[in-house]
Amino acid sequence: MVFDRICYLRRDLRLKLCLHYLETLMTFTFLYYYYVIEHSRAWQTDMFVWWKSIRLMIGAAQILHGYPMSSSESFLRQYTQPITLHDHLLKDTMWMCTHYVYLLYRTIPFAFEMKALLDWSFTRTTLHLRMWFKLEDIYHELLLTRGYRGVIRSYHIPPGSDFPFYIKAYTGVLMFSGMLFLFFFPLLYYSTFSPALVLNRVTHTRVTIMFSSTTSLYEGMDVGIVNAYDTIRTTHPHILDRLAPNPNEHHNQLITLTSYSLSMWLMSFPSLQAMTRKLLNKESIHLVMKAQFTQNMGDTPLVQTVTQAWAVPLDPQVRAHMVGVLQNGSGHLALPNFYAPFIENGPITVSADDRSPKCDCALTLSISSQIPDSNGLGGLLQSFSIIAIYTTFVLTAGRLVQNVLTGTASRVVLEDMQDPIPLLMLIEDIRMARSEGDLKLEDELFLELITIYQSPESIRQWTGLNGTESE
Repeated sequence: MVFDRICYLRRDLRLKLCLHYLETLMTFTFLYYYYVIEHSRAWQTDMFVWWKSIRLMIGAAQILHGYPMSSSESFLRQYTQPITLHDHLLKDTMWMCTHYVYLLYRTIPFAFEMKALLDWSFTRTTLHLRMWFKLEDIYHELLLTRGYRGVIRSYHIPPGSDFPFYIKAYTGVLMFSGMLFLFFFPLLYYSTFSPALVLNRVTHTRVTIMFSSTTSLYEGMDVGIVNAYDTIRTTHPHILDRLAPNPNEHHNQLITLTSYSLSMWLMSFPSLQAMTRKLLNKESIHLVMKAQFTQNMGDTPLVQTVTQAWAVPLDPQVRAHMVGVLQNGSGHLALPNFYAPFIENGPITVSADDRSPKCDCALTLSISSQIPDSNGLGGLLQSFSIIAIYTTFVLTAGRLVQNVLTGTASRVVLEDMQDPIPLLMLIEDIRMARSEGDLKLEDELFLELITIYQSPESIRQWTGLNGTESE
């Protein structure tokens, strides 16, 4: 698209023809690869083909009819120019829809600025870059003024008459409702999706077991989360009074973990020797189990961790057996009363239920010569507080609305022109002189435009007096 714009600015049909051939060749090569070799029929590919077909048709029309040399040529040939929507969108027929389409175009970030920079870089002109942007800005203001007056005329309201209610409804009332929604939406959003109002079910679980200050001995994930009411009623009837009252909903969840570790236990030989000495010397050492629970908290998941520690018994036989298993890299470790099986899922926090008896656990170690996979599971949880939303989105939008609706007193001379067409035609004369290569005339007309804008009386002389509009 950039090269297409350069061809238009240079009025070089030969370069445009070469670019068209190259683009056609690349398009058909792409179609052959995806449709014939890859046998891909995704809807994105079909949309790309339709867009490329329309673009090549417009490019062929440009090559056939040539580039227009002035703005007085047919609208069709002007419309087929690449990235020239605002040049001729509002100049002849000031419809309400085209006015708002132009406003939408100017709100696209960097679209106008990049186009103006590209035009100035590849166009023969006597204007400095700042003067070029000043000329484009004046043209923009004139188009807005002409479009605004066109919108007012489209209402067909006689002077001195009250505005109809339907116009006030879809402008004033609708804008007021939008501002009200913009201001109170964060409060409504956070009050609706508060953790105290949403069932914070566990959607994902990850459990790791490790010795103190070592890598994970076991790392597992959930393989199933189901309703646990019937299971608990059979195995632990003494805690039914602490369960949720509705057995049909997934308020009581049973989480099943993988029976094997998802990662290998990697430990250096010096670290293993240090742990062996601690076990043989009856030093305090713990096995730590960390359970990470991902909860459904509105539309943003929340990860909370429950940590349980198990002290290795001081019994010499138990410790000697553990040392043998660790040194050999294989064997069976019995962990009596290892962990609390029930987790209390509160409105805000998650904690282990210490009122219930703890369960036994067993770990089986085996030697493996396979290199562990380095890919791990990770995620980025992005959440915005209500203060962050108000200080970024709401205040920024409020500032934009304030800039649009206020501060117009200093722009009365520019926004309340009776008829900006004469000044628009003067800018067209500047562009005509530039396209014809008469840079001296371009400079003289630009200086005349600046002189007009330096005097409110000159603007009134050019755009109409006493409320009359020049035809």
